[in-house]
Amino acid sequence: MKKQIIRIIAIHSVEERVIIKKLEFTDQDEEFLEDEEGWDSFKDYIDYYVNEEMDTFGQIGYAAISVKEEEVKDIINELSK
Repeated sequence: MKKQIIRIIAIHSVEERVIIKKLEFTDQDEEFLEDEEGWDSFKDYIDYYVNEEMDTFGQIGYAAISVKEEEVKDIINELSK
């Protein structure tokens, strides 16, 4: 089963908090969304869902970015210098 993992990294500079949220998308999600929900593109759904999650963090005062799983370690290493 193919799995795509995206993490949202959200930082609240005033409260000095960091949230990392893991989002997983699989082949089964893709089949369901195309067959049952009518999405034309699985990538469009992922982009929409990730943007909705980032907007939610923005509404509560966090600055957020989305990164693919393989980029997370590089970002954490860079921030911890």
